[in-house]
Amino acid sequence: MQALEHHLVPVIHGDVAFDTAQGCAIISTEMLFTWLARQTSIQPNRIILVGESAVYTADPRIDPMAEPIDLITEANITSVLDHAGGSHGIDVTGGMSGKIQHMWELIQVIPDLEVVFIGPTPGVLTCALQGKTLPLGTLMRYQ
Repeated sequence: MQALEHHLVPVIHGDVAFDTAQGCAIISTEMLFTWLARQTSIQPNRIILVGESAVYTADPRIDPMAEPIDLITEANITSVLDHAGGSHGIDVTGGMSGKIQHMWELIQVIPDLEVVFIGPTPGVLTCALQGKTLPLGTLMRYQ
């Protein structure tokens, strides 16, 4: 809370977590955000996920016709989830499909929340932090 009071942007990332059932487990960034928002008084208005450059209509590594999706809302979430894939490597967090599902569940709890999916392209994070139009990326919000 002190970081927020000093107008600092919290940076959260997935990691190994101790688990009473299995000893340890991988907890994704999205799982941490979901837990924090439900267990604390912290109600974010924007979450920026830096990884893939955007959410696509299909896996762009497999389908050269895949196109970035600019906006995900209640109107297209089912279609987006139907076409979202898992991970390209070993990933217990569910890949892009898991990210989208966790963030959509969180948006349903916090309807004013915006989630931004961006890649590490220079300048895009600055745009996302300032709430400007993204040159490449996906915005997710309830409506």
